Amino acid sequence: MDEKEQIGTREQKNESRRESRRKKGKLIFGSLFFLVVVLILFAIFHQYRIRLDLNSKEAVISKELDKEKAENAALQKELENENAPEFIEKIAREKLNMVRPTEIVFNDVNTSGKRMEKNIENTNKNINESEEITTDNAEDNASEEEE
Repeated sequence: MDEKEQIGTREQKNESRRESRRKKGKLIFGSLFFLVVVLILFAIFHQYRIRLDLNSKEAVISKELDKEKAENAALQKELENENAPEFIEKIAREKLNMVRPTEIVFNDVNTSGKRMEKNIENTNKNINESEEITTDNAEDNASEEEE
C-alpha cells in the first residue's frame, strides 16, 4: 500500500467515526427530545386531572352554598315574622303542644303510649317554665315598684 491509499483509508476511517458519532449524537438528542415531550405530556395530563377534581369540588361547594343561602333566606323570613300572631300560635301548637281553651283535644288510642307520655312531659315542662318566667317577672316588677 502506498501512502495515498493509507491516507485514503485513514480518512475513510475518520469519516466513518464522524458518521458514527453523528448518529450517536442524533440518537441521544432524539431520545432526550422524546423524554422531554413525554414529561410535558405527563405534566399536562396531571394538571388536567387536578383541574377536573377541583371543578367537581367547586360544583359540590356551589350546591352547598345555594342550599345554605336558601336556608338563610327562610330563616330571615321566619325572623321577620317572629312577632306575628300566626307565628307565635304555630310555635305554641307545634313545639309547646298548647291548645286554645275552647278546643277539645282527642288522643288516638292506637298511638304508642310513649308518644303520649312525651307530649305530657313536654306540656308539663312548658307549664313549669312559664310559671318560672311569670315568677321572675313578678319579682322584677316588685323590685321596680320598691325603687
